[in-house]
Amino acid sequence: MKKTLLLLTAFFAVSAFFCITPDTASAFEWPQQIPETNAFSDFFGENRGQTLNTSLVFSEPQTVSASESGTLIMKFDASNNEEGWFPSTLGNAVILSHDNGMITVYGNLDSITIDESAKGVSQGAELGRSGQSGWNGSRKGLEFLVCDTKINTTINPLILMPEVLEPFSISIQNPVIYNRNGIAQPVENGARVSADIYRLYIAPQTRTMTYKTTVSVNGSTAETILYNILKPNNQELVFSGKSNYCIHDIFPDSTRQFIGEIILNGGQNLISITVTDLLGNEKTATFTVDCR
Repeated sequence: MKKTLLLLTAFFAVSAFFCITPDTASAFEWPQQIPETNAFSDFFGENRGQTLNTSLVFSEPQTVSASESGTLIMKFDASNNEEGWFPSTLGNAVILSHDNGMITVYGNLDSITIDESAKGVSQGAELGRSGQSGWNGSRKGLEFLVCDTKINTTINPLILMPEVLEPFSISIQNPVIYNRNGIAQPVENGARVSADIYRLYIAPQTRTMTYKTTVSVNGSTAETILYNILKPNNQELVFSGKSNYCIHDIFPDSTRQFIGEIILNGGQNLISITVTDLLGNEKTATFTVDCR
């Protein structure tokens, strides 16, 4: 986690030095060709080694190109860090600045082909080829980050890309509530629970990550969490809902994903859970529980 925060801090500081201020919108393109299925091995916001993943990791090694026209900020060679920048978890990497305060980071590169003297970089210009130089173990795909330096956040790259070819499969599995004493109870129709404040969890998604979760009780929204922007807060990366939630809040273990805090009062309570994917597709499940 500390290395990830160090990297982000360095990106923001370097970008500020280059004075990226235009307010024009950017049209990003895929940084590499993607297959129709199984294009990604890791999604933004997932639990990745007890860290909220800040990048989109592609499944297969490919030639990597600039996602948008910009300026070369840094070419980082992990095997030859004579420049004395920072310890890179991304391996060999290229960092570009773009309009509107955005930067893109292309990590886990096996080779870098862009010339260090290059100034303006055109969209689609070849940067290198992905390989196996970062911290993601045996995976050889590109590690792609997008940062907004104006508000010091990292953004899910998928929301900036052209239409995703592969549909996302989302589900609502194993909902469970925990009361303030840490006692768990499955959420199911007819369940009898005590009136209390609860934290609600579902099983993490398989081979994807949720875009948004919304929890309602008796028709009133209790909490909505968006999982597409990460920001630093008190030395941790967090998602925002009613509060800021770090990795240990969102994924307390490998079987649970936090989706909201709810208050259950005496009598019948209708709990509604809605999970939304990147394309706006929704899955909703409702449960009626009796509170005493």
